[in-house]
Amino acid sequence: MGSKVQKNFKHWNLLSLDQITIQVFLKNKAYPLLEGCATFLLDWLLEGPGGYLETSPSTSPEHMFIAPDGIPASVSYSTTMDMSIIKEVFSAIVSAAEVLMSRFWEKNEDELVQNVREAQPRLYQQKLPEMVLLWNGHAQDFEDPDIHHRHVSHLFGLFPGHTIAVEKTPDLCKAADYTLYKRGEEGPGWSTVWKTALWARLHNSEHAYLMVKHQFDLVDPDNESKYEGVLYSNLFTAHPSFQIRSAIAEMLVQSTAKDFYLLPALPRASGETVVSKD
Repeated sequence: MGSKVQKNFKHWNLLSLDQITIQVFLKNKAYPLLEGCATFLLDWLLEGPGGYLETSPSTSPEHMFIAPDGIPASVSYSTTMDMSIIKEVFSAIVSAAEVLMSRFWEKNEDELVQNVREAQPRLYQQKLPEMVLLWNGHAQDFEDPDIHHRHVSHLFGLFPGHTIAVEKTPDLCKAADYTLYKRGEEGPGWSTVWKTALWARLHNSEHAYLMVKHQFDLVDPDNESKYEGVLYSNLFTAHPSFQIRSAIAEMLVQSTAKDFYLLPALPRASGETVVSKD
């Protein structure tokens, strides 16, 4: 859900200068998608401790944690990835509704968007210890059994999301930097690509470039089942990293609903760079 919304949201941003295209795309494709997503998420949320809106049950992909009784577990509530996706979807539908109302619709804000606005300040808030210390950010303090795990789902708000950004949430970005450092550089192709994009969003050009170079790591031919490394000896990809183009693009240009960044993570190895409008 989160990635699909982000894809449509970016497409809408890129077309923001073409009002006719916005009207067709946003009204007929993106907004109906956002309506369905937001409706589902509002139905899923429940009031938790402290009056926050939370998700339950909640997991983080393919990872576990050590429960207080010392037993490995995987189900909790309000994982950081859950809450990050919800914040992104809610932000996107509110922004989309504002554009449509101001340019194309002569009507008041619909009830769904009003409900989303009411829910936004009540969403469970990210805490720094969860970003720095926890495996994938559950709403409780759990021990991480694998600090080098390939998944970085708790950083969804940094990429592909926009709720964590160098300019507006510097403390969370420092925490993201630390948790990426803890995760390490190894992993299958898709994981190293995601880490490339995350380092790029942190404007850490050299670390992003280091992860790009890991795309050429060879899988151990005697232990291929572990999926460590990116290329087999025949140059076929292991755990394919099709998103590498997006990650490299993040090193060259980044955008939000309001800002545009050129060459935010260009490594020194690129040499002299010329930007032309042609």
